[in-house]
Amino acid sequence: MSESKVRSALAEAKKNITRNRLGCAMRSLRCCMLLDSRLSSLDAPLRSIESVYKYMADYMVDGGFDPDRKKYFDTARDGLNTLYDRFCRELEVAESPELYYSQVRTLGWLNETLPAVIASYRKVAGELALLPSDVQNAEKQEEREHKLKNIFNYVWTTFPLAADDLTELVSLATDEQSDFAVRSHIIVALFLGCVKYYERGRIEAMMDIYDRSSNVGVKARALMSAILAVYAHSARVCCDDGLAARFNAWIDNADNAKRLRTVIMDIIRTMDTDRINKSMKEDFIPALQKMKPELDSMLKSGSSPTDIEGNPEWEELMEKSGVGKKLREFSELQSEGADMMMFAFSNLKGFPFFNELPNWFLPFDENHSRILSMKSAIPDSIMSLLSVPGAMCDSDKYSFVFSLEKLPKAHRDAMFSQLQQQEEVLRQSIEEATLSTSTSENLFANESLRYIRDLNRFLKLFKYKGQFEDVLRPPFSVNKIPFMGDKVIDDADTVQMIGEFYLRRKYYPEAEAMFRRLGKIAGEDASLLEKLGYTLQQQGKYNEALTQYRKAELFNSDSLWLAKRMAGLCRRTGAYEDAVEYYDAALLKQPDNESMLMGKGISLTLLKRYGEALKVFYQMLYVNEHNANALRSIAWCEYMLGDYDKSISSYSRVIGQFAEPVDYINQGHACLLSGNYKKCLEVYRLSVSMAKDTVAGIKYFLRNIKDDYEQLVDKGCDKTALDIIVDKVCEGAYISPEQ
Repeated sequence: MSESKVRSALAEAKKNITRNRLGCAMRSLRCCMLLDSRLSSLDAPLRSIESVYKYMADYMVDGGFDPDRKKYFDTARDGLNTLYDRFCRELEVAESPELYYSQVRTLGWLNETLPAVIASYRKVAGELALLPSDVQNAEKQEEREHKLKNIFNYVWTTFPLAADDLTELVSLATDEQSDFAVRSHIIVALFLGCVKYYERGRIEAMMDIYDRSSNVGVKARALMSAILAVYAHSARVCCDDGLAARFNAWIDNADNAKRLRTVIMDIIRTMDTDRINKSMKEDFIPALQKMKPELDSMLKSGSSPTDIEGNPEWEELMEKSGVGKKLREFSELQSEGADMMMFAFSNLKGFPFFNELPNWFLPFDENHSRILSMKSAIPDSIMSLLSVPGAMCDSDKYSFVFSLEKLPKAHRDAMFSQLQQQEEVLRQSIEEATLSTSTSENLFANESLRYIRDLNRFLKLFKYKGQFEDVLRPPFSVNKIPFMGDKVIDDADTVQMIGEFYLRRKYYPEAEAMFRRLGKIAGEDASLLEKLGYTLQQQGKYNEALTQYRKAELFNSDSLWLAKRMAGLCRRTGAYEDAVEYYDAALLKQPDNESMLMGKGISLTLLKRYGEALKVFYQMLYVNEHNANALRSIAWCEYMLGDYDKSISSYSRVIGQFAEPVDYINQGHACLLSGNYKKCLEVYRLSVSMAKDTVAGIKYFLRNIKDDYEQLVDKGCDKTALDIIVDKVCEGAYISPEQ
């Protein structure tokens, strides 16, 4: 057996499936089976697809009409996609060290059925439920947790799940008598398994759970998981007419559409977490560390930070350090729903509890076996606060409790003492948290937010995170959600909000899509067209951006911002005459703007209107006498106008302040054309001497001579004189001109 040949045949099969060459794909899969005996167990499903496809194709070729032909074709293609995944999985199961395949091997050794695994869990959970409320059995609780993990691992790694298994899972997840933990774990395991290997039945099961469950928390997790699963496999899902019909039916329901919007917005906001964490790590924390000496000094002097607004010393320190600006930025992000807690808790995911995948999604339980041993030492008020819904996700709650155990006893006792003094405040917090999630929709929104945060922490912080596809990797494109993106997000306010979010985070292709959709929904105006043009410009689509800016100009012809953008784009796209006009319009409002004067001057230079360009560059120099670009441009225009003495003088001023090798070379050109060969040789050699080494300097010099040769000849340069001078420059460095 040659594994490389098997994988090559598999790749060919996938390519043929993608091209709808199903017969060719089946031959490739059959070839794989001949090369590797481990795949022989998949012979029966392959024969079944071969038989159906052959009958359908032969019937069509013989002239038979079948109104369900497309349906049968799609079914065969879907079956082959699944079979391809099974072939790939079989090859990995034998040897791959990945967590997924290790678990598959473990389940193979245990040889248990799903009904048996569920029955085992129900037995232990039932025994625990019969215990009096004030009696805790840590051993039995630990056994229940173990059985719960077994259910999770079975559902996660079994592929494909049998129809009976899916029916039983939906039944258990929608059983209101079942505890929330097992229902939640079933949903997450269905989702993670589907991301690993696409399975239509898993998506339908998640949709069934959402439809049939009356528990809002279960609904939130099922809906979020279904959306992310179809997003992860959008190429496969978009071809599925059955799923399309079901999702369309979902969207027609106003409540479903509203909840879909909630879920999608939570996903979009999660995209910002990495940027926030980076800002915290690279900007905010270092700024605080730099403040430490001043903070210590102010604290020793008796100054207190408790009321920053009333304390000018603290306000000044915060603003000077940049911390105040960052705090305002973070406050704005938090008000928009950004996850500000991940950075704080990211360093608290190293507890052994988080080594096991299912625990990342375990609803917080104060009676968990790893908490029971320390529960008596934690005030009831803290446990009560952790037990109510809130912004803190479940994995962070576990992190918080475990971190308490690691605190030195004296510090922990001091903290608990302070909290007990604030017991009334804590009680009010619990009441407010309970009240804020009392309605069904608020509870749904809260559960959706906490679940997406648990998922994001798992994908970013789990020690085996590299083995899982990060479905929350930015950017999340609403348009790529099959069947739903353009139907659920259909009101102008939401589309604009998403577009602005993408724009601020520099996700320009996604922002472009949102602004185009907004134009169709609400019509175009100056602001929209300017933003659309900007997103196109940032993607390098300059002509398209210019088109949008011109349309915006019809609404707002007096805009300085627009004039600047259009001038720059016209110059970039070679429309130099138009660029000059737009620069003139902008300069009427900001006549001393050096950047715009430079843009206009360059445009005139490219139009070979050197006299006009020279006036612009002199204006720049008047505005800022230390502007190197202005002085350098003046010297160049004088050179191009044939005023070589002035050019030599101007280059001398440039070299005296801002010398670059090219300045010596251009001054040498002017000397050459004016007949001053001695000065020409001198400055050419100086250009070489500025390089880090002689070889690099000579190569740079020769490259410039080659680029400028035709121009020098056109200006009447003595070619023989130039050859001799170049030779003498190279001779001094023992480098031939050919090098």
